[in-house]
Amino acid sequence: MGRRWFGLKRLRTPGLAGPVGLSFALLGYSVAVLVARAFVALIAHCTQSCPTIRIEGFHLHHFYYGLALLMLSLTALSIVENPRTRWDASLILGIGAGLVSDEMGLIFLGARYWDQASFVPIFLSGLVLGSAAVYTTYSQGVSDFRLLDKPDVFTVLSVLLAVSGFLYFTRPFRVFVAAGAVVSWIAAVFLMSIYGRKHLLKILRGQFQTER
Repeated sequence: MGRRWFGLKRLRTPGLAGPVGLSFALLGYSVAVLVARAFVALIAHCTQSCPTIRIEGFHLHHFYYGLALLMLSLTALSIVENPRTRWDASLILGIGAGLVSDEMGLIFLGARYWDQASFVPIFLSGLVLGSAAVYTTYSQGVSDFRLLDKPDVFTVLSVLLAVSGFLYFTRPFRVFVAAGAVVSWIAAVFLMSIYGRKHLLKILRGQFQTER
């Protein structure tokens, strides 16, 4: 039953789910980098009331959140075979990769966050993802994109809006930033409650396989 519903299979080498999966990963990557950069730029103007998460004095960079998302998504890509589930995992992988790449220069190269050197890992990672998406689309065609429906698209949008909503935590800087972030979260919840539910039901029912 679990195999039929969730598309579980034996452990394998993770791989992104074709042109759609790579496109979702690139989209998640781009949004994650933009939101992370905007967050840091805004929080630099905050007062001391801006939140900074520390564990026993250790500053928990968003690099580590991205690493957790990478591990979670790679695990999912290793064990699931349902294409829609793999598309979702690819999106999360892109978000995680964006958060990780954004601070690689700071953590591993010793560069300041806004130095040019800190943009090198971001550019290279984005170039790899973008090139892979273009090549895979060119070699495999666009037929998979025709299988996307409204619940799929709006579920992706709800996740990206939820990521953008984290700008709320820069609220001591500008009220309109907090308002925009709250609107993003409200829209994300609304879209997820309607279209995300339909998207999940399609996965659980294995509807994608029958459509093909």
